[in-house]
Amino acid sequence: MIIFQSVVNIHPGTFKRSICEGRSECRCSATHCSRSLDENGDLIVVDQSFTWNLGRPVEESETLQLTVVSRGILRSEKTVAKYGLILQTVIQEGRILISDSLVDLSNRPLPAVVTLEVRYTPPDGSCSSYAGTEIMEDEQRMLIDIEQNIATLERSLEEANSMRRRGSWHSPAEKARKRGLGTMQRGSSMSAAEGSPERKRSSTLKSVRSLMRLGKQRPPRDKSCDSNSESRGLLEQHDFSCTSSNAVSRTNSMTSFELNPSDDSQVSGNDAENNSAKSLKRAQPKSGEVGQSALKAQDYQICVTVIEARQLAGLNMDPTVCVQVGDQRKYTSVKESTNCPYYNEYFVFDFHMPPIMLFDKIITLSVQQSRNLLRPNLTLGSFKLDVATVWAQPDHQFYHKWALLTDPDDVAGGPKGYLKCDVSVIGKGDSVKIPPKSEKDEDDIEGNLLLPDGVPIERQRARFVVKIYRADGLPKMNSSIMANVKKAFTGEAKDLVDPYVQVSFAGLCGKTSVKRNSYAPVWNEQIVFTEMFPPLCQRIKIQLRDNDPVHASVISTHFVDLKQVSNDGEKGFLPTFGPAFVHMYGSIRDYSLIDEHSTLNMGLGEGISYRGRLLIAIRTEISDNVDMAPSDVEVEPTTPITESSYARNEEFFMFATIMDATMIDKRLGDKPVYFEMSIGNAGNSLDGYNESSKVCEMSIQGGAGGSGDEDELQEVVTDSCQSTTQPCKPMTHDKMYYFLPYWDNKPCLHVRSIWPDYRRRMYSSNIIGKIADKLEESLAQVMSRVEDTTAEKCLKIAFEELSSNCNRYASISRSFTTGPGVGKTKLDKERSKLCQREIENIGNMSRSLKATVTKSSFKERLKTAQTYLQRLRLLVDDPQDSLPDVFIWVVSSGKRVAYHRIQGRDLIYSIVDEECGRYCGKIQTMFLKLPGKKRFGPSGWAIQTKLQIYIWLGILKHKKYFIQGLPKGYEVSHELKNVDRPRALPPSTIHYIRKHKFQLRAHMYQARSLIGSDASGLSDPFARVICGEFCRSTQVIDETLSPTWDELLLFDDILIYGTAEEIKNDPPSIIVELFDQDKVGKSEYIGRAIARPHVKLASESYGPPQFPPSLEWYDVTRGVARAGELLAVFELLEHPSVKDYGFPTLPDPKLRDLGLHQGNSSGLDTLGSILPVPIGIRPTLSKYSSGYNKWRDALKPTQILSKLCKDGKLDGPSYTHGRVTIGRKNFTLSPDEMENYVHTKGMEEHLALAVLHQWSLFHRLGTTLVPEHVETRPLYNPDKPGIEQGKLEMWVDLFPMDMPLPGPPLDISPRKPKSYELRIIIWNTDDVVLEDDAFFTGEKMSDIYVKGWLKGPEDCQCTDIHYRSLTGEGNFNWRLIFPFDYLVAEEKIVINRKESLFSWDETECKIPARLELQVWDADHFSADDFLGAITLDLNRFPRGAKNSKLCTLEMLKADGSVPMVNIFKQKRIKGWWPFYVKKECEDMELTGKVEAEIHLLTKEEAEKNPTGYGRNEPDPLDKPNRPDASFMWFLNPLKSIKYIVWHNYKWAILRIFVLIAVALLVLLFFYAIPGYSVKKILGA
Repeated sequence: MIIFQSVVNIHPGTFKRSICEGRSECRCSATHCSRSLDENGDLIVVDQSFTWNLGRPVEESETLQLTVVSRGILRSEKTVAKYGLILQTVIQEGRILISDSLVDLSNRPLPAVVTLEVRYTPPDGSCSSYAGTEIMEDEQRMLIDIEQNIATLERSLEEANSMRRRGSWHSPAEKARKRGLGTMQRGSSMSAAEGSPERKRSSTLKSVRSLMRLGKQRPPRDKSCDSNSESRGLLEQHDFSCTSSNAVSRTNSMTSFELNPSDDSQVSGNDAENNSAKSLKRAQPKSGEVGQSALKAQDYQICVTVIEARQLAGLNMDPTVCVQVGDQRKYTSVKESTNCPYYNEYFVFDFHMPPIMLFDKIITLSVQQSRNLLRPNLTLGSFKLDVATVWAQPDHQFYHKWALLTDPDDVAGGPKGYLKCDVSVIGKGDSVKIPPKSEKDEDDIEGNLLLPDGVPIERQRARFVVKIYRADGLPKMNSSIMANVKKAFTGEAKDLVDPYVQVSFAGLCGKTSVKRNSYAPVWNEQIVFTEMFPPLCQRIKIQLRDNDPVHASVISTHFVDLKQVSNDGEKGFLPTFGPAFVHMYGSIRDYSLIDEHSTLNMGLGEGISYRGRLLIAIRTEISDNVDMAPSDVEVEPTTPITESSYARNEEFFMFATIMDATMIDKRLGDKPVYFEMSIGNAGNSLDGYNESSKVCEMSIQGGAGGSGDEDELQEVVTDSCQSTTQPCKPMTHDKMYYFLPYWDNKPCLHVRSIWPDYRRRMYSSNIIGKIADKLEESLAQVMSRVEDTTAEKCLKIAFEELSSNCNRYASISRSFTTGPGVGKTKLDKERSKLCQREIENIGNMSRSLKATVTKSSFKERLKTAQTYLQRLRLLVDDPQDSLPDVFIWVVSSGKRVAYHRIQGRDLIYSIVDEECGRYCGKIQTMFLKLPGKKRFGPSGWAIQTKLQIYIWLGILKHKKYFIQGLPKGYEVSHELKNVDRPRALPPSTIHYIRKHKFQLRAHMYQARSLIGSDASGLSDPFARVICGEFCRSTQVIDETLSPTWDELLLFDDILIYGTAEEIKNDPPSIIVELFDQDKVGKSEYIGRAIARPHVKLASESYGPPQFPPSLEWYDVTRGVARAGELLAVFELLEHPSVKDYGFPTLPDPKLRDLGLHQGNSSGLDTLGSILPVPIGIRPTLSKYSSGYNKWRDALKPTQILSKLCKDGKLDGPSYTHGRVTIGRKNFTLSPDEMENYVHTKGMEEHLALAVLHQWSLFHRLGTTLVPEHVETRPLYNPDKPGIEQGKLEMWVDLFPMDMPLPGPPLDISPRKPKSYELRIIIWNTDDVVLEDDAFFTGEKMSDIYVKGWLKGPEDCQCTDIHYRSLTGEGNFNWRLIFPFDYLVAEEKIVINRKESLFSWDETECKIPARLELQVWDADHFSADDFLGAITLDLNRFPRGAKNSKLCTLEMLKADGSVPMVNIFKQKRIKGWWPFYVKKECEDMELTGKVEAEIHLLTKEEAEKNPTGYGRNEPDPLDKPNRPDASFMWFLNPLKSIKYIVWHNYKWAILRIFVLIAVALLVLLFFYAIPGYSVKKILGA
C-alpha cells in the first residue's frame, strides 16, 4: 500500500495540472494513477492511497516507480519527474515514511520533494504491527471504537481513584493530575498545529485517529526528561527506540533481548504433569532443581598421572614435569641425563567449589629442565586445557594419552616432545573407571594424542576477537545516600555505577576502560586473544563489573561456549557471535552493602533477577603468521555498529492469569502477599529501572527536536502495565498450607515492553524441541513393547512420524528465510543452514530406515533412532536467544520471598502451532522456590508457593489471541470484548461463572526405599496429600522404610474451573509429601511426588476399562535426589447432576491399628477408623523368584539349567550335537567354542553354560544371572564423602548350607615377579662424533665410554674409557650386568625402594623394561660431554645390524617396516645399534654406533653360569685390541712422548738435531781455528 501526502517546491508555471502515477515493477506490473491535481503555489496535496493485492510475497529486489505527469490543454501528457524505490527496506520494516527529492528523466535531482508512506503486509500476516488491517476504512466503525475506548479510559480513571495500583511511582491523585496536564499539553499542541497553514491538509480521518489515540492510551506523565514536541499518531510513527517498562525514552537505545539466559536449565514445575497427561507414560523429568549443583560447592578431585615423556628436544637434560591446576602446582622427581624419562607419578588436586568455577580452571602440563637453586627451571614445552574439556570426555577422563608439548614463545619451532599422562576429574558419586584396553598401540603417539574428538593434530594460531559495544539497564552498585546529599546542594545527579567489562579466556584476561557514573555505558572496544585453534579451552567468560576503589564488584557474568557458536562439520564455520545483546542475570537489583546472593553475579547458579544487557560480538581469525605474538591479550578500539541493521524493535505483550495460589509456606501466612511478573526490567515494580541522568540531559538538550513518536510509545508501554496483583492475606484450613482466596475472581497481570524482534530464533527452537519430544514419546512407547510383537510396528510408526515432522520443519524454515523476526547475524545464518541440513538428513534417513525395520535389525534401528534424538536435542538451544526470561515473584512486606524463572521462548506465541512455546496459552503448575543458597538443604526442600497460572506472550499484533487458551466458563467482560484492539486495556480480573464440583479419592497403598531419617536408619513415615487448598494425611507407620498404609483419603467439594473436556484433558496435579514423624519437634521432610488424577465426569460411567484404575508407581524426590517410590492412584470424580446417580460405593471402614497413629497435620481422631484401598484397586501379591548364584556352585550348569526349566514349566533342555533346545528356542556354541569342545565329554556343560548366559532372552521368566566375578569396591575417605580414593578388588563366595560343599578355595594372591639377569657386552663403537681437540696437535678426538641402566640412572653402569679415539672407533669388551624382577603379564619391572630418606617401609613401583645406552666423551677438568643415546624396549626393539655400515637411523622407524625383537623370547642377540640425538627441529642426528650383545637369563640360569662384571672372573672377556695411542697422557709420559710428540713431530725433531749438530760443528770450528792456526804458525 502507498499513501501520497504531498509534492512540494514545484516551480510555478512548470505545469498547470499534474498526475501522480505509481507503478510496482514486479511480475504483475500493476499501475495506479491519482486524480488530476490543481496547482496550489509551491504545494500540491495528493492525499490518496493505492493498494496492490499481489497474492504472493514481494521480493527484496523489486522496485516501486513513481512518476509526475503534466497534462496540457489538449490532454497531452508529459513526464516531468520520477522517483524509484527498492522495496527491500519496506519488506524488512513493514512501513516506511519517505520525504525525498524527485529526479528528471536524466536522473538529475530536482528541487521538488515528494512525501509518501509505504506499507507492506505479507500473505501470511506475520509482518509488523503496521499491517494494512489496522487502517480503519469505515469511519462509522471508528466512532464506535472511540466510544468504547473512552468508556474504558473513564473506568480505568475511576479504578485509579478507588484503589492504589501497585508498581506505580505516583499516587492516584498525582496520576490524575499528570494525566490532565498531559492531555492539556497535547491539546494545545494540536491547536497550534491547526493554526499553521501547513497543517490544513489534515483530513477527518486523521482527526479521528487523534481521538482513537486519546481513547487507547493514557496521557504522558510530566517528567523532566520528556520531550515537549508534538506526538504523532501511533499509525504514523517512524522507527522507535525505547527502554523497558518504567524507563524514559532514550536516544538510539534498544531494549533488551536475550542470549543464553543461564547455564542452568530451568524445568517448569508442571513437566511431570504434562508428561503424565500424554497417552504414553514417560520418565518424569526433575521438577525444578536442575541448576542446584551449579551453585552448591562440592568436592572434586583432579587426578593427573604423569607416566613418561618422549622425544624431548635437547641433549643430556635433567627433565622434571610441572603439573598446574589453577594456582596449585606440583612437580615430579628429576630424571637425570635422559630425554625420554619415565615417571609414573600420581598427583591429586582437591577442590571444594561449584562446578561452574572448577570447569574454567586451566590444567597446564610443562616439562622443565631442572637447574640449581640459584636459577629457575627452564621450560622446554607445555600443554594446557581446561577442566571442562576433561569433564566432557567419556568417564570424565583422558587415559594413556600423549600431550603434544610446544613452546608458547616459539610456535614455529614445532613440537618440543610428548608427555604421556592420565587426566581425570572425579566428582561426588563418580566411579573411577579404567577404560578397556584399546586396539591401538599405546606407543603410537600420533594415534593417541591428548585431544578431544574432532580436534586435529596440527593446530593453527588464531585471534579470538571479543567486541564490547555498550550496555544498559544496569543496577545501581553504590549507596545513594551521598548522591542524594550532593544532588540537594548542587543539583547534580550521577549514576551510581562505574562499569567496565572483563573477558577471560584460556587463562588470559582482558579489560575494557571504566565508564564513570553511567547506567548505559558505551565502550566500542575489542579484546583480542591470541591462542591456538581449535582451542582446548571452550568457554569465554564475560563479566560486567563495577569499578570500586577498594574492591571491584561483579555486576553479572555470562559464559559463551565456543562449541555452541561454531561447527566443525564438513560445512562448518568458525566461532562467531552477534553483534547481539546478552542478558545478564544475578542477584536482585536493589543495592545493599551485604548481598547474600552476590555469588549469583559471578555465574554460580541460576540468576534470580535481570541485571542489564551487554552488546557484544565474537569473531575468530585464523592466521598463518608465525610472527604473531604468543598467548597474549590486547585491548583495542573498534568501530560502532548500527544496531537497527540487525534487529527491528517490536512491542511485546505478556498476559497472565493466576488460577489459584496454594501451598503457601506458613511463614508467609501472617502478612499480605502479592505476585509480580516481569520480563527484563519491564514489570519490575520494586527495583526495576534506574533512570540515567545522562539520558535525561540528552532529552532536555534535544528539546522539541526529540521524537514525539518515541515519547508517546514509551508512555503507552510504561503506563499500561499492571505487573502486580493486589495484596491479599493468605487463608488456611489446617495451619500447615496456606492459600489465597482466588475462587471465582482470577487476578490478571499484563506487561508491555519493547524488544528487538528475533522471534524466528525461538520459533525454530520450539519446532525442533517438539520434534524431539514427539520422537522421545514414540521411542518410550517402543521400549515399553520390546517384549511384544508390535514393537517393530511402533518403531516404523516412529520413523514415519519423524520423517513427516522433519519435512514439516524444512517447509516452514524455507518459507521464512526473510522477513520480520529473522536473525541477521552470521551465526543466525549459519545456524539456520545447519539446522535445516541436519533435520532434512534425519528426515531422509528415517524414511529410508522405516523399510528396513525387521525383527533381526530391531535393536540396531532402535539405537539409530536414539542417536537421532540426541542430534535433535543438540539443535534445540539457540545461543542467541531473543527475549529475556520471565520472572514470577511472591512479595511479602516489600521483600521478594520466592520466585520462578521461565525462558521467553517457552511462552512465545505464533500463528503456527508448532512454533508456539510449550507453555504459551496453557495452564502450568509452577512451584516457587527460595532464591540463591536458601533453596539448598532442608530449608529449600519445601514448596514456598504452588501456582496454577496461565501465561501468554506475543507481539502486540497477535494480542487478540491471548485468551484463546484460557479455560472456558468465564464472564465475557467489556475488556474481553475489546481483545482485538491492540491498545485496549486487558482485564484486571476474570470472573468465572461456570465451575465443576469433584470428589478426590486418594488411594495411598504403600511406599518403598524411602530415606531413613532416624538414628536407627529407619523412619516413621506418613504422607500428606494436597489438592488445591485442601490437605489430608495418612496414618503413621513406625520404624520402616517401606510403609504400607492401605488407606483411602477423601476430598469433597473440590472446585475446578473450565469446561468438562478441559478438565478431563488437563486436570490439576496432586502433590504428595512424605514426612518422618518425630515425637519431639516438627516432622522431618522425606520427599515429594507429583501425580495426575484419573478424571471421571458426571456423564461417564464408572466401569472398565478406565475404572477402577490400577495403582501406579511415582518417583519420590527430595531436591534433585531420589528419595524412594510411592504406590498410589488418584481418582477425580465429578459430582453427579442427578441425585439418584451417586458415587461408586466406598469400602467398609476398618479400625486403626493402635500401634499406628495419624499424621500430625490432619487434626483427625487418632483412634478413629480409616477407609482401606478398595478391592479392584488393591494389588494381589504373587510369588517372586529370586536370582541364582553361579559359578563354582555345587551344581553343574546342566543341573542349574534343568532346575530353571522345571521351575518355569519349560520343555527341555534337549541336547543334540552342538545344540540345546528349550521350548521353541535353540542355542548353539560359536564356531571357536565348537573347535575347543568338540572332542570333550563336557560339551553339554558348555552348552548349558551358554544358555545360562542368555537366560534373560526368555519372555516372562528371563532374568540376568550373575556370573562369578571379581567384585570391585570403591574406597572412600570420610573427609571427602562421595569421592573415590581408590578401589579394592574382592572375591566373594556365598553358598547355601543345605548344598554340598564347594570345591577348594582359589588362590587369588597377586602375581609374583620373576627374577632375571640381563647381561650386556659392549664390544665396540664406531663413527662416534669427535668432540674434543688435541691439546698439542689440534686433532679431533674423543675419550669414549658407554654407560647404561635398566632401573634408572641410580642403577647406572659404565665401561672403561677408550682414550684418544681419532676415528670414532672404540674397543671395550666390557660386560654390564643388570639383575631385575619382572612381571611377564604386565610387561613391567618391579622395584622395591624407599620413597624418601625418612620412609620406614619400601614401596613397590613398576616401570617399563627399557634398556638405556648412552655414549659420552670423558673430560678430566670439566663435565663429561653427552654424545648420543638409544633406548631399547626389551619387549620390542629393532633387530641389530650385522655390521657397522648397515647400522643407520632407518632402524629406528616405528612404522612396522623394521623387524622387531622380544628379548624375553629371543634370549640372546648381537648386532649394531645407532646412537642419536634429537635436534631442535625434531630431526634425529646419528652420533655413533655401538656393537653390543644382549643376553637374558633367569635367576636360576645366571646362578648356574656366573659371569664377572667388566672383564673380571668368572668367564672373563679378553682385553680389547686398542691402538697404542689410546692412553691418558698425564699418567703415561713416555707413551705421550712416543705417540704424541714423536709420532707427529719426528722429522721436525730430526731436523732440529741435525741443525744442532751442524751448529755445534761450526761453533767448534770457529772455537778451535784460532788455536790451531797459532800452532801452525808457531810450528807447534
